[in-house]
Amino acid sequence: MTFIEKFEEIKKKIALPRSKGGVPTAFAVEIDLTDEDCGGAFYVALADGVLSVEPYDYHDHTALVRICAEDLADLLSGAVSAFDLAVSGRAEVFGNFEHFAALADLKAAPRRGGRPKKSETDAAEAAPRPKSAK
Repeated sequence: MTFIEKFEEIKKKIALPRSKGGVPTAFAVEIDLTDEDCGGAFYVALADGVLSVEPYDYHDHTALVRICAEDLADLLSGAVSAFDLAVSGRAEVFGNFEHFAALADLKAAPRRGGRPKKSETDAAEAAPRPKSAK
């Protein structure tokens, strides 16, 4: 997998929460993915209520994090805390630790309900229908 493919996968998991309780009002976190096959830098920034996630380095960051993609995905899913990642050495954090920890609050809400996918409706239509008893 290339860096851009991994970045796009991660970007889909990041969104502003409806309640911004634990999220700082402004930050810029540069994330350096340490994976051999898809390493690279991108940033997550919040300014004036607008969240930006772009595949570039960010020189004026408030925090810089070196982490592998799997550990970042675990953070965004809530499977592990920022504190645990830093203490175990799975993430190196330089700068404002609270801004790194705020990434855990930026997880995108799972999609619920809505219209079924086309493949699901096709399967339902193709399935044999039981004959009604008269």
